[in-house]
Amino acid sequence: MKEKIKEVLNGLEIENVDSTVDEIAKEVALFTVPKDKYNSLSDRLKNLETEKNDVQKELDDLKAKSMTDEQKQAKAQADYEKKTKELSMELNKIKAKDIFRNANIPEEKIDELLEKVVSDDEKKTLDLANSFADILKVETDKTKKEVEEGILQQTKKPDGKTDGNGAKELTKEDFLKMSYSERKKLYFENQEQYNEFTK
Repeated sequence: MKEKIKEVLNGLEIENVDSTVDEIAKEVALFTVPKDKYNSLSDRLKNLETEKNDVQKELDDLKAKSMTDEQKQAKAQADYEKKTKELSMELNKIKAKDIFRNANIPEEKIDELLEKVVSDDEKKTLDLANSFADILKVETDKTKKEVEEGILQQTKKPDGKTDGNGAKELTKEDFLKMSYSERKKLYFENQEQYNEFTK
């Protein structure tokens, strides 16, 4: 350890590096536990936990033996109700997840929503899930409509009539305003229309 400290301090241009290294090593030693002592404490802790678990098991066994039939029946009923509640919640979670998936809610959001809506009451869970899905669908549709309207508003609308290709349809007035070179171009591009205007 002292060698590592010395390497670091040599780069810092400190006078009397050896005494500084010794001081730092003493301070660090106050905060460190030797490996063998740590292992010993760790083993002792594991042994104590094992003993605690053994004593708890013996206590539970004694309680079970000393229970009356009524107490055993009550415990069995409580265990049954607990397991039924867990299974109901799991089933309701699956049903709510299906509702969210059908509503096209992203998978990363589904788990967050499930925590908020799932309970052991099926009707309450499904009502909440459907409400969330409906609200999200309405908001998604609203946002989609706003975006589409915004795009449509930004799109330039054509002036006047257009032909099937989106090009502006020429009128007789437009033709009369054309220069000679524009009329010549029209003649070569669309001779039928040119003839119609020159009749």
